[in-house]
Amino acid sequence: MPDKITLTLPRLFVGQMLDALRETQADWEYTQAYHLGDGRVDFDHLIKSDSNAREARKMADFYGQIIEAIEQQMDAAPKSGDAGGARGLVNS
Repeated sequence: MPDKITLTLPRLFVGQMLDALRETQADWEYTQAYHLGDGRVDFDHLIKSDSNAREARKMADFYGQIIEAIEQQMDAAPKSGDAGGARGLVNS
């Protein structure tokens, strides 16, 4: 396991990071399907260049591990009624 770091971020920030990671994971899954020739075309996802189906699967799994680790930490973190200091960053 590589060296670890600890970040303290507002829950809203972490949620946005997870959204971006999930989209990237979906792009890698779509890239794998593209290389396997499943015939579907989905313009909502990118096809990652310089990759093949095996590499795309490995990358999708890697992003899944990152997402899972962040979600586990989020679930274990204390929840408060406050947005974690992100108030005012999003217009309601």
